[in-house]
Amino acid sequence: MRPEVFLCVKQAAGLTTPVRFNSDASDVAPECRIWSTNDGDRFALDAALRAREGGVIGGVTCVTAGPTEADEALYYCLAAGADRAIRIPVSAAALFEPAVAGALLAAAIRHLGGQLVFAAQRSSDGESGMVPVYLAHALGAAYLSDVTDFQLDGTVVEIRRRIEGGHRQVWRSQLPAVVAFDRGSASPRYVAVAAMALARRREVQQLTESALGISLSQIPRPVRLERLIPPRVRTKKLPGPDWNQSATERMQTIVIGGAARRASTMLEGPREEVAAVAADYLHKRRLLRHRVS
Repeated sequence: MRPEVFLCVKQAAGLTTPVRFNSDASDVAPECRIWSTNDGDRFALDAALRAREGGVIGGVTCVTAGPTEADEALYYCLAAGADRAIRIPVSAAALFEPAVAGALLAAAIRHLGGQLVFAAQRSSDGESGMVPVYLAHALGAAYLSDVTDFQLDGTVVEIRRRIEGGHRQVWRSQLPAVVAFDRGSASPRYVAVAAMALARRREVQQLTESALGISLSQIPRPVRLERLIPPRVRTKKLPGPDWNQSATERMQTIVIGGAARRASTMLEGPREEVAAVAADYLHKRRLLRHRVS
């Protein structure tokens, strides 16, 4: 029997400027967020769909955790060709810690009997790359990272992963396995606007914490987000004065950040006269050691 792929996806948060935090600096203010489907998930989704089209796997189920806004990532997967979509309803703030996200996703996949999990190597907002690690740990599964190519033979997973210098490694593992795909491993397929409109009419199944037998308060958290810190204000660096300039030009450099531009002069006339003027100009600026007569 061909296994089913469980694809972990998320809605990634982009930020508007200026960025503002909430009162205790533990999160970005909601009005400063712009949500979009995580870019890395598109590559993992394309790999799952290609595996299904090749008859390697039986189906593609997309799983996410988050508030209602996270459904948009699931709609994208359904529009691209995924078979079903599942969301674990939790607040966006709870998912700041990779251990929590990994434990929730693992509980849902274990509940559904999943053995093969696809995910992005890292998200475009957090960039920690730790969620697939915690997910594999919670499932007791093999963790295969930076994957560019995937093959399945029965219960044996074979992948190619990218390393330094353009080289590749080939790894094999038995199921269960978590396969984290590198960005650029494939060309994500185009999803039409009409397909997205139809996908939004489809049902997104919800699995609550009680249905999964898990509680956010009981999930071990080896690391904890203390607070967010705004970037340090950097003063603009201005070029210092050139001591070959005149006093007026040096003062302009200090006051307004640069010397005023002078109007250019076009030299015209006989060659001998033009050459004499140019030589005199260079000599006055000590670019010619001896005057040319």
